Amino acid sequence: FTAMAAASIYPSKAMTVPSSSVDSSTLAIVIIAGVMLIFGAGFGVIHFERRLARAKFAEGQERAALADEILLGALEREALTARLEREASISRAALENMAQGLSMFDEHNRLVRFNRKYAELYGIPEHLLSPGTAVSEILHYLVGVGLFPQTAEFYAELLGALVEEGGRHEIELRDGRILVLYVQPAPVGAWVATHEDVTEARRTADRINYLAQHDTLTGLPNRSAFADSLSAAAEEAREGCGLAVLTIDLDRFKEVNDTLGHPFGDRILEQAAARLREI
Repeated sequence: FTAMAAASIYPSKAMTVPSSSVDSSTLAIVIIAGVMLIFGAGFGVIHFERRLARAKFAEGQERAALADEILLGALEREALTARLEREASISRAALENMAQGLSMFDEHNRLVRFNRKYAELYGIPEHLLSPGTAVSEILHYLVGVGLFPQTAEFYAELLGALVEEGGRHEIELRDGRILVLYVQPAPVGAWVATHEDVTEARRTADRINYLAQHDTLTGLPNRSAFADSLSAAAEEAREGCGLAVLTIDLDRFKEVNDTLGHPFGDRILEQAAARLREI
């Protein structure tokens, strides 16, 4: 284009210029159009490269953000897993250190979970403690070894009634122990049972009740028990039906205590009580 602007070319008059030839003005326009096309293509490439660079930068940012999010999610999952494991460990420790036995069964009466106290209370073998063991199998075992006094069907029916509404039942085992069974329904038909050995507590309560109603020396009902029995007999006595009260005294008992001492007097009371029991 510069050369065309700097020089003018005049063909020789001896030459015949074809009519189809391109004059300098048209050629300049074509060249300008070509140059503009090249410039346009160049600008387009630059623009495309810039957009591509921005897109790559944005993609890098997104990847970085995604990486951060993934890392954060992984950290959160690790923290959640650690917390769940810690809570599960605490739950297992609490379950295994309960004073009562605990067992959980699903809606099909199959064992889901238990603690060691439950197995120890009944002496259940390991092969009956696998998850999925039917409660009927455990009942048949306990009846078969002679621990439960009733039939397996009796206890299955009892459990069915307790599962429906929840409640408690006291079981006196053949070995003399007394267990209290508490059944609580759980969601989706499952149920949880706790098993508590109340043998010592019951014996202590019975002993306290016995001491409250009996003389510690002779073992005979004491004055309080006599008053209760006399009141009950008087209330039950019908008109025209007599009520007799007999009194028994030991002659010169005070002289025995004064001369021979209270220990000897206690022996006399014990012998008198034994003879009263015989008759």
